[in-house]
Amino acid sequence: MKRDQIEVIRSYRKLNFYSSFKKDVSNSEYLEQVKNLKHRQALAKLRAGNHNLRIESGRHCTPKLPETLRIFQYCSNQIENEMHFLFHCDRYNNIRQQVTNDIIKKYPKYDSFNNTEKTIFLFNNADNFICKKLGYFMLYTDHNFEDTINATHYSF
Repeated sequence: MKRDQIEVIRSYRKLNFYSSFKKDVSNSEYLEQVKNLKHRQALAKLRAGNHNLRIESGRHCTPKLPETLRIFQYCSNQIENEMHFLFHCDRYNNIRQQVTNDIIKKYPKYDSFNNTEKTIFLFNNADNFICKKLGYFMLYTDHNFEDTINATHYSF
């Protein structure tokens, strides 16, 4: 049954980001590690594709906006998806750098990871420190997650 569940998850384009780091159907550690409800909600929304990033909001336009046109208004010609939000968006450079520096102090190898490895590290990590940093980042990026939860998010 679990193998079938993973295949179903992988087959949905909406869950592309989720399936990039979630390789099984076990409970995710962040659910217990992140005590701040708003942080946990923001993380859950990003993980599940339930957010206001253009990659998602463009899916609900009529007619549906092609992915290549789901551009973030602050970054010219950049599709606003989860990876852009977490690792590239200029709007969140300050908070991203702050959180990244804190992570590198504890995990120096993080600096040498590519974005896929960083995603896997961040979203599969059971370390309370990492879970809190990721939750902090999500909550304090003033962009899309506040609207979906009651709106709040920050980038990495």
